[in-house]
Amino acid sequence: MAAGIEFIVPAKTDDRLTAHAHERTRGSKIGIYDVEVYNQHDNLLALFRGDSYQIRGEVIPTEEIQ
Repeated sequence: MAAGIEFIVPAKTDDRLTAHAHERTRGSKIGIYDVEVYNQHDNLLALFRGDSYQIRGEVIPTEEIQ
């Protein structure tokens, strides 16, 4: 499993950040996701790519979430 982020330009203190996530692929166990982070001027600030791995069962029991 892997994850990486590339910082293109720094965000400023008053920036409003928006992330756009895209599922690139998802199989029975493994998925790959890309996330782009923009500021309020639609300037690209960062790129993230991460893998996911699906496991059986619950990581956090449902009754603890409520």
